[in-house]
Amino acid sequence: MRPLHLPDVTVVCIDNVAQDLARMALHDTLEVVEPAAVLFWTDHDLPFIRGLKYCEYPFLERGKEAADKPLWYQVPVEVKTSHFLTVQWDGWAIDAAAWTDEFLEYDYVGAPWHWHPPGQQVGNGGFSLRSLRLAQFLAERRDEFPYRYPEDDAICRDYRPALERAGFRFAPVELALRFSFEHGKPPFPTFGFHDIRNWGWVLTDEGIDARLDHASAFVVKKTELIELMLQARDAIRSRLKTSPGLRDTQL
Repeated sequence: MRPLHLPDVTVVCIDNVAQDLARMALHDTLEVVEPAAVLFWTDHDLPFIRGLKYCEYPFLERGKEAADKPLWYQVPVEVKTSHFLTVQWDGWAIDAAAWTDEFLEYDYVGAPWHWHPPGQQVGNGGFSLRSLRLAQFLAERRDEFPYRYPEDDAICRDYRPALERAGFRFAPVELALRFSFEHGKPPFPTFGFHDIRNWGWVLTDEGIDARLDHASAFVVKKTELIELMLQARDAIRSRLKTSPGLRDTQL
């Protein structure tokens, strides 16, 4: 099956902690979608990926906080499409059939955080769809909207009331849940997902092993994440064994 053509979308990945896994996430995303462009901010040489433009970024610090800053300050300069899709080492596109152009009617779409109150649940930025105009608005108003970590929490919770007053639209929870999931797999297809704990839904055991073989020192240090993923994988495998059709009907 040919990838879904998305001429109004640029795929963006920024990574300075798990570059090999990020490359794999990009590769899998490009098996699902054909965007207008692909941008990868990294300070680490990686094998060629078709259609990819490397954007060199001299990360002065390691870690997610440093890696998120280009989303605010470099992406608005480089992206030329109306929207951009952010991909991360632990979340990527999985099902082109779940895409709807309704996603493009909003300025921010990300997996819901169900543990937050209404009006603050959308959503996760690791795998998210954002409008260029939203990114430009934030970048041009650094005093009013300074970068904060985690940046998705700043946009979707701290700054959301002001952004909505300025006319920006956040996807409703129901639509965001069809875009991506993070905690608790929904009973219907989603375009993508986020979180290493969900790898058991989207990868075979061999696929999980392949990713762990390429895990960076940063990921390996996060042993609690790997342990949680393996625990979740075992629970998922148990559910799939009792309901064999679950993977196909719910992915």
